[in-house]
Amino acid sequence: MNFTYEIIEMNKELPLHIFLNSVDYVTNHWHDSIEVIFVLKGKVNVSVNDKRFELNEKDVFLINANDIHSIQHQDQNLLLTIQLPIPELKENIKDVDAYVFSCKSFLYDESHQAEFNELRSLLAQMMWVINKEGSGYELQIKSLYFQLIYLLIKNFKEETEKEKLSSQKHIERLLRITSYVKDNFKQQITLNELSQIEFLSVHYLSKFIQKHLGMPFSKYVDSIRLDHAVKDIVFTDFPLTQIALDNGFASVKAFNRAFKEFYHQTPSEYRRAVEMEPKKTESNKVILANYVEIDKTQAFDQLFAFLPSNEQALVVENKAVLKKTIKVNVAEKARKLAHTWKNLMTVGKAKECLYTDVQNQLKMLKDSTNFKYLRFHGIFDDEMMVYGENEQGLPEYNFLYADKVIEFLRSIRVRPFIELGFMPRDLAESNDTVFYKESNVSKPKDIEKWNDLLKAFIGHYENLYGEEEVLQWYFEVWNEPDFYVFWRGTFDDYCTLYKNTYNTIKEINPHYKVGGPSIVSINNSDWLERFLEFCREESCIPDFISFHNYSHDEMDVNKKKNVKNENAMDFGYISRDESFLKKRVADLKQILLVHNLENIDIHLTEWNSTAYHRDLTNDTSFKAAFIVKNLLENIDSIQSFGYWTITDLIEERRAAANVFHGGLGLISNHNIPKPAFFAYQLLGKLGHTFISQGDGYFFTKSSTGYQLLLYHYCHYDRLYCMNQHANIDLENRYNVFLEQSPIELKFFLIDLKKGIYKVRQYQLNRKNGSSFDKWVEMGAPKQLTSEEISYLKASCLPKLQISEVRIEEDYILTANLEPHEVQLYEIIPQKTL
Repeated sequence: MNFTYEIIEMNKELPLHIFLNSVDYVTNHWHDSIEVIFVLKGKVNVSVNDKRFELNEKDVFLINANDIHSIQHQDQNLLLTIQLPIPELKENIKDVDAYVFSCKSFLYDESHQAEFNELRSLLAQMMWVINKEGSGYELQIKSLYFQLIYLLIKNFKEETEKEKLSSQKHIERLLRITSYVKDNFKQQITLNELSQIEFLSVHYLSKFIQKHLGMPFSKYVDSIRLDHAVKDIVFTDFPLTQIALDNGFASVKAFNRAFKEFYHQTPSEYRRAVEMEPKKTESNKVILANYVEIDKTQAFDQLFAFLPSNEQALVVENKAVLKKTIKVNVAEKARKLAHTWKNLMTVGKAKECLYTDVQNQLKMLKDSTNFKYLRFHGIFDDEMMVYGENEQGLPEYNFLYADKVIEFLRSIRVRPFIELGFMPRDLAESNDTVFYKESNVSKPKDIEKWNDLLKAFIGHYENLYGEEEVLQWYFEVWNEPDFYVFWRGTFDDYCTLYKNTYNTIKEINPHYKVGGPSIVSINNSDWLERFLEFCREESCIPDFISFHNYSHDEMDVNKKKNVKNENAMDFGYISRDESFLKKRVADLKQILLVHNLENIDIHLTEWNSTAYHRDLTNDTSFKAAFIVKNLLENIDSIQSFGYWTITDLIEERRAAANVFHGGLGLISNHNIPKPAFFAYQLLGKLGHTFISQGDGYFFTKSSTGYQLLLYHYCHYDRLYCMNQHANIDLENRYNVFLEQSPIELKFFLIDLKKGIYKVRQYQLNRKNGSSFDKWVEMGAPKQLTSEEISYLKASCLPKLQISEVRIEEDYILTANLEPHEVQLYEIIPQKTL
């Protein structure tokens, strides 16, 4: 079976399986479950026991248990499917395995859809409850499960009953028969030889198969052969004659007859129809529809249109605060923290560092966190005017704009983490570009000219600042060369570029830091392992490994060619794993361990919850808790965490008109700090001595006192993980998260010295510190005046409360946090007793 878009992994304790899926082709199969299909988008053909049905949007269709069925797509589709296993049903309904249901909404006009609408509404409710995972949702699903059974029996049960498989012996026989056919379909198999294997008469076996498979033996064999033949038609260029004979048909005529009977068209007509839709890959195979392109937002709207008007009634209302008590001994032996998350931050391109707004934002973050390095794209972009060639084809270098970038960084005490790219037009082999403001992503036409550019570039800064300064810089070779969108050469081409870059820089000074490859596909391919093997063989082991992390389970921009902007990229699904980054770091370290590189420095040169520059949750309080959670979970595990990015002023896409447009930055395009910025500001107040850590809290000590940082992280719900446009709009952005109750954390701080303490409490939540929520409160104006911008800047600060406490015994600190909230407590001794 090919479920290309399944997202629901049901709790094993629940008596059903419900999932959303897009289908290209699901081969003939059967199972001991009743299956209900609700078409949300597109069209599909469903074949059941040799009968073919066409389903359109809004159609509801039921497949009885043990019926042989297959599904073929007609166009891009999205289905809600629910499977009800018979064994679980029999625990409540003794003879349910003999029931026959008939549920085919397409047989009735709009005036006779009431019973089907009742069923659609119930399916929508089940999907909503599972999507939100509110407290006690398993109980509610079980309640809806029984309601579903009731509706099926009340409205769709037929009077006739089907014969049961009378014994385990008969079930085993049926499985042997179907397995035999699947294993031998390429041969000329007959009912006579199968009867000898089963020690049954031909007549008895023929009736047995007709009864339990719903079709004659010969048609069942043809259906299996057709399953494989269709795949050959779609995925190969084999002649139809070869496909017929390879899949067990006695002749082309027999193949054509069976195919037309099943698909209502000839094999050649079917192939022509398929070829009109997909594109060929480099290996000359056909790829069916790209289901990520479906307008799933419209499909979800259609699904949830069947919800009762008060959809909140569908979620178990449980606003009871979840309470947790934590004991922390502040005098326990502690370890030092390096806070490597402060080492690196990022902006888009080098040229953007010359914009006044970007410079001001960099200064703001420097003041809040004292970050040390800045990474950026495009040091060699044409807009930097570093490289050109004269009429004779000789290189000409100009470091004017590069100097201005470096000088600004020096003025705020930040060093460059230089990604060596992209390719100057005059040095590029091709005109392949990426981004709205284009950057060239081809390999160099002349590798020696590339080497000479590096020598001139580094030599220039040695002359300006000396070797001791350049020794502190990092040189990263290219950006995401494992993705076609950023590297149009082959793997070998990148290795050539990397080796030449490495050797050129090391010849200038063997202690200069050269690394890479800044890849994002750690788990999806063996790219990194091949790269490390190359480096060992060629004696060019990097000084550091860099990688990127966006929380996408499937991020494959290699599916799309000629990509110039982010709209054309396929970012895949957002992972439902809330510890995605932690596991990615662990996976990378395991790969490096295998290659005996366990001590190499690791730099995360881009990371975020998403790579999408228009994800509307980026502006919300969610992002504050996301940043705090991930940085504290991975504290000091690697050498840097380069958050992508500081600013919304980034020219990969056309500039957005709205101030809160879902940009990836910590600060908006109007210089308004977002909750994410204040998350970094609060992180910057942590001390350098670690005391304790647990779920939702982090405790440190400094020379001035103690710091307790708290967070209440709530992940995206299932549908938003599946589609970053579902159920969200410019003003309503918090309904795409899992349902979670407020939490109360009660801390017993043991062994604090007796005395008078000042306690500073910072609250960062939807009411305090969220410029987006203040903007909505203002009326969500599309255009902002300078006065309105100033108001937002002044009113979006985290709340600060200061109190004085007298501590003579253990100090009890109680904190209440709403979902997405971050709080910091600074406990500062004033006077000892």
